[in-house]
Amino acid sequence: MQSTPVTISAFGESALEKFQIVEASELEKFVPSLTIQQGVGAPGKVDLYLRGAGDQSGAIITSESGVGVYIDDVYMSRLSVANIEALELQRVEVLRGPQGTLYGRNSMTGAIKYVTKSPDGSLAGNIAGGFGSFDAFNTRGYIQFPVLEDVLAASVSGLYRESGDWYENTALDEDRGNREVWALNGKLALQTAGPLSGTLSVAASEEENDGGEAVERDPDSLKSTTGDFRDVHSPFDTFGSNEQLRVSADLSYEFDSGVTLRSITGYHDLDESSAFDLTGVGLLNRTIASEVEDWNQEFHLSGTAFGSSLDWIVGASLFQEEAYQTISDVVFYSQRAPTVLDIDTESYAVFAEGTYAIDDRLSLTAGIRWTDDEKTLDGAMATAGDITVAVPLASSNTGDAITPRFVVDYQLSEDVFSFLSISRGFRAGSFNGLASLNPEALATGFGPETVWAYEFGVKSDLMDGLLRANVNLFLNDFSDLQGLNTSASGSTTIRNIADARLIGLEAEFVFLPTDNLELTAAFTRQWDEYSNIDSGSVISKDFRMNRVSEVTANMGFEYSNEIAGGSGHWGLMGHVSYRSDYYNDIVNAPAVKAEAATLMDAGLFYETANGQWRAALTGKNLLEEDVYVKGLNVIRPTGIPNMPRTWSVDVRYAF
Repeated sequence: MQSTPVTISAFGESALEKFQIVEASELEKFVPSLTIQQGVGAPGKVDLYLRGAGDQSGAIITSESGVGVYIDDVYMSRLSVANIEALELQRVEVLRGPQGTLYGRNSMTGAIKYVTKSPDGSLAGNIAGGFGSFDAFNTRGYIQFPVLEDVLAASVSGLYRESGDWYENTALDEDRGNREVWALNGKLALQTAGPLSGTLSVAASEEENDGGEAVERDPDSLKSTTGDFRDVHSPFDTFGSNEQLRVSADLSYEFDSGVTLRSITGYHDLDESSAFDLTGVGLLNRTIASEVEDWNQEFHLSGTAFGSSLDWIVGASLFQEEAYQTISDVVFYSQRAPTVLDIDTESYAVFAEGTYAIDDRLSLTAGIRWTDDEKTLDGAMATAGDITVAVPLASSNTGDAITPRFVVDYQLSEDVFSFLSISRGFRAGSFNGLASLNPEALATGFGPETVWAYEFGVKSDLMDGLLRANVNLFLNDFSDLQGLNTSASGSTTIRNIADARLIGLEAEFVFLPTDNLELTAAFTRQWDEYSNIDSGSVISKDFRMNRVSEVTANMGFEYSNEIAGGSGHWGLMGHVSYRSDYYNDIVNAPAVKAEAATLMDAGLFYETANGQWRAALTGKNLLEEDVYVKGLNVIRPTGIPNMPRTWSVDVRYAF
């Protein structure tokens, strides 16, 4: 990846285990410019923001993220799949910058790729389990085995994880925060030496949790009204559930000419429901039930030409989704007629990209993608005149975009690689699914947003490989930026509010001063500014962009050493991350501001010499930092708190 003209943060299987990264939200501690929060509604939902773009209402089917999520190269439209604990992962990659040429729709400012393990034909596996604070417990296992020797291999993995109650609902006199997750994954992989290769994956998961509860905060001091930072006082019994089924097939055939035909097929079925209190005291209770089914199909041809000087790829893709959702609100103890959203989406795309090597050092890349998005809505929503009757409505939202990419990369020396890229990103428009009591706003919707991104990066391995230093400077020039604002009544609308510019400097370092010690560090500085503000928008030029921290930084270490006698080795690691404050909405309301936070994690492990046994003790949020990672301002200001200090013990046996 040190000679790839894309800014990438990658985490292999070892790093994921070492840092106990079991949820996507953990990634933001390590990746520059990335913000991942728990979404409103349930702990299994996430909001993703990267380099100035993301999605703030991921629980609503009218919304789609500006950061693409892919599992084994299959696009996932719903952020409920972004959490990673249910997957048997080989690695995670966070690609920063528009990825719309090759990776497709809505990868406007970047993408997160989850790559699962593929069986290699050998008999191997592992069994693991652990426990921790707040009655946390987990167990998981993985086995791979040959089905037909040198022809077909298979793997099966399973997981059960439970985390206990970590806060109190004083109104119900109950401990809350429980979460249970189970998952089962299976994979088949061809092992033939011929031109055909492929995998078939099936994965199922289910989650039950206590739902999303926000802490009521005093309008003046913004402190908890319960007297405890995390305790809530809602009479509403919240809950969350999530059932998913994923099936994907990845087949490749290499012709005698050297051209490879690849087919990627994906199917995803999601049933999800949640009930949550937006005010913390039962004044606006919302219940959402969703059913989503989508298909992905992509074909592409790739090969080389001109004596292997040119690497090329051409392809086409189709995405289809059928989504149905009901949103039921109880506001000031009055039941409103449910909002019904029935949305069909079709997205077509064709793309091509080529990289030509001028010589051993200099390469030029040019790519282009055309995407056409079509959404149709059939639904119903109550009006302010009569909250008990839902008015039927229908609408459509269409748009297309051309997203080119141009790159010049140059190998400055054997150890230093540089690149300059210009690319365009695109996120489709949609409907205002949260426009409570306003059918006209729901049906009208909003248009697409785009970004031209300019980036210069240098990747280097110095001091005979002891120091890795990657530095990049980017400029994102947004047009028709989509912005969300919530009124005091709970009605939320998205509109194209303005243009904006975000400039960022990112740096990542790895240093190996001795054979036993590894030091890591990363830093981000961002500058943002609005321009061409829409006349109907509530923002001004002095406002800060949503979810953009001016400064983020992290540093860590890992020290390991052999035990006398050679029975194994032990290690100690620590990690500190800092994020400056940011706003959770476009109007920069103090009630929704996330304050600056410093988080510290640490761990201790022992592993036998043959690698069969491993035991680890991990602590997170060791400084007991209290921070509301997300704020809301619906009727009353509220906040969603982070987890308190936790510890866990995990043991793994590999065979």
